Amino acid sequence: MSKRVEGEEAWSEFLERLSERGAPAYVANLKAEVRSLEVGSLRLSIVYPERGYANCYVGSVRAQYVDYARYEIDSRKLGILGTILKGFLKGVDALMRLAASERTVFVNNRLLSTNLYPAGVERELAAIRDRLLGEGGERAILFRSLAGSCNAALIAALREAGFRALASREVYLLDTSSGEHRRRSNFLKDLALLEGSGLERVPGSQFSSADFDRARELYGKLYLEKYTALNPRFTEAFLREGVETGFLQLVGLRGEKGLLGVLGYYRCGDWITAPILGYDTELPVELGLYRQLTALLTLEGERLGCRIHRSSGAAAFKRSRGAKREIEYSYVYVEHLPWWRRWAWRTFLALVNRVGRFALDRIDA
Repeated sequence: MSKRVEGEEAWSEFLERLSERGAPAYVANLKAEVRSLEVGSLRLSIVYPERGYANCYVGSVRAQYVDYARYEIDSRKLGILGTILKGFLKGVDALMRLAASERTVFVNNRLLSTNLYPAGVERELAAIRDRLLGEGGERAILFRSLAGSCNAALIAALREAGFRALASREVYLLDTSSGEHRRRSNFLKDLALLEGSGLERVPGSQFSSADFDRARELYGKLYLEKYTALNPRFTEAFLREGVETGFLQLVGLRGEKGLLGVLGYYRCGDWITAPILGYDTELPVELGLYRQLTALLTLEGERLGCRIHRSSGAAAFKRSRGAKREIEYSYVYVEHLPWWRRWAWRTFLALVNRVGRFALDRIDA
């Protein structure tokens, strides 16, 4: 049964298990050590990826900025622009290897596409930085998933503490309190599809062992098979123990033959985000399973009184349902590194913030 706790209390219990068993037990394509850092009233996950270049993008700077970028360019069929951007990526790759970018420690990395931040991290930032520097100092220190609408105070503190911005991706944010999305015909059609589908909504607390395995399979059909294996390969243990601790809230859509779709979200403060979404991609598109699941997430945001971080991808779809576009950043600290690594990092940052940001603004704006 799922515990009646959410947010940081539930996350702390999940993090305890994660620290004991290591990342591969929960994300099969991420080789990394996970530690728990307690500072003030906070308990943060600190992720130390193994050296090398074989991790999924949530634990690898290179996988995100080179391998995933190549996938995006190929999937969008950008023609001449794609050829130019691939040439740019060759230079980025060389810089990242000189910077030893895989020797990075991630702060508050929950092994997810979007990492929400608890209140108060900005007040403890100097202590977090100094603790990590005191543990050796050969790794760059990186915070992922920072957007102005979600993290204004933390971004200001990071800049003050010497962290440098690194443009990451475009994300889509929905404020359910405004009610504006309820005036969007696309959302109302999605909602009607969900209400009229006849599918049973099943909470994760009622999942059987077979349901958890099916949920893992459905996520994989979308994110790993339809998209790319660079996405995190969550295990059945991640889903089951996420529900057991209360960190992850799962909802399945069940038909006569079992689960057809699954949604998994977590809450931090007044935000929720859904790192788990999957459906049977072999079924007819007319069923609208993706539309049903995204409508279900909006309903959960309304019920909880939370804003929704809809992460990246499906830009036109999300905008047409009221989500607002914003550029997300990582922030990285490199001042303690040898000069050649500092130079490589700074050059890499400058190139991505100019050329990469230009590409983001032109491709999906």
